[in-house]
Amino acid sequence: MSTELSPENERFIADLVAAGNSNSRDEALDADVDLLKQQVSTLEAIDNGRRQLDSGEFHEYDDESLKLRLGQLKQDVGQHSQTAPEAK
Repeated sequence: MSTELSPENERFIADLVAAGNSNSRDEALDADVDLLKQQVSTLEAIDNGRRQLDSGEFHEYDDESLKLRLGQLKQDVGQHSQTAPEAK
């Protein structure tokens, strides 16, 4: 697939490759698209959080209940990591 970039973006990609920060133009473009996907995902999560706050879908915690909740989450993560199959 052929892509046309602005001269400024072409120079940027060429400079990345020339500096050894990327092995090829295609690799640099793939990395750039991955970053855009992360950005979109983050913005969607922020928008979802705002909607939840606006609709009252949140829990208020005092110091003690927050410590208890964090302890529960740590315990859940520990149990999950013990039951997860090992990567090969």
